[in-house]
Amino acid sequence: MRWCVLSLSLLLTGPPALAASDSAQTWVEIDRAIWQPFVRGVSTFNHELYGAVRAKDSIFVDGKRFFGYDAYIEDAVRVMTPLQRAGTRIEMQVRFEDRTTDGSYASERGVLQTIITDARGERRVGHARSHVISRKQPDGWRIVTDYRWRTTPEADAKAFEEARAQ
Repeated sequence: MRWCVLSLSLLLTGPPALAASDSAQTWVEIDRAIWQPFVRGVSTFNHELYGAVRAKDSIFVDGKRFFGYDAYIEDAVRVMTPLQRAGTRIEMQVRFEDRTTDGSYASERGVLQTIITDARGERRVGHARSHVISRKQPDGWRIVTDYRWRTTPEADAKAFEEARAQ
C-alpha cells in the first residue's frame, strides 16, 4: 500500500525536484564542464577544447542545418582556421534566459554574444539564440543537443542584455 501511495504521488506530482543547493551545485558543474571550456576553446581557436564539451552522439542544429559531432567539428575548423590565420580575436559570452535541471539532464535557453576583432582592430558583434540540452555522463556533463537560431540583430542584442550571465 505504501508503494502504491508513493507511486501515485510521483505520478501526480512528477519526480522530486532538486533542492536549491543541489541545483546550484549542478550549475557550477555544468559551467565548469561545458561553458568555461567552450568559451575558452572558441577564444583560443582550440577545436579540441570546444569539441570536448559535446557528447559523441550530439546533434547541433543551426537554423535548418543539422550536424552530428564529426560534421560540427569539421565545420567549426573550416570556419575558424582562416580567422585564426588572419589574426582575428574572438570574445564570447553566454547568458541564460532559463536554466532547468533534474541533476541528470539540463535544459538551458540563452543568448551567445560573439565579438570578432580583425587584425586591423575592426569589431563585429553578433548574437545567436541557443537552446542546449546536456546530459551527465560518467565523464561529466556533455551537450547532447544544441539548437541555435537568430531573429533580428536588435532583438537578439536586447535578449542578450536582459539575460543572466553564467
